[in-house]
Amino acid sequence: MQDFLNPAAGKFINSTQNAFEQQLYTNQAKPVYQKNGNKSRIIMDDLSEYQSNIQDLYPPNRAQWRHVNGKKKTHRSGNTTRGLQRWRGLPQPADFTSERGLNPPCMESAKFEDFRMSSTTTTMLNNAPMIHIVEEWRSKWRLASRWQDITLADVITDMNNIHDHLRLGAVAACAMASLHK
Repeated sequence: MQDFLNPAAGKFINSTQNAFEQQLYTNQAKPVYQKNGNKSRIIMDDLSEYQSNIQDLYPPNRAQWRHVNGKKKTHRSGNTTRGLQRWRGLPQPADFTSERGLNPPCMESAKFEDFRMSSTTTTMLNNAPMIHIVEEWRSKWRLASRWQDITLADVITDMNNIHDHLRLGAVAACAMASLHK
């Protein structure tokens, strides 16, 4: 944050390592209001998502502390509970791509012993952070999630197109195909 503020402020600059606070305090992005959204996630206007750590009810009511007959009382759904919402921790960057079906493949379960591949191909397939980075890049740019359905003719046509977003989609499809095949 020292890059954005006047250096004369010196020790009064609030420095943080949390990505949410950095985006919020430097005005890179602002939270988007969600009318009926999930309170456990915060979506910023640059489409980045954060997992919020909010305690459901603070202070907890007596029924949660005291057990009746060894069973915990549960709230009925639909009842709104009034009270203070308390932050348990700072929001952390979250990846909700698994809900959209864009989960990167699990590298531990993949078996590559049966195939004879070059060492560069094997290291590329075992590079889980690279696969995750490409998946995150594709989700932020809102590119097509089904790269398997794109044919080679479609990729060539899109690469020759004058529109940037179509060329970008073709590059993303090639990147995903090279990582997964």
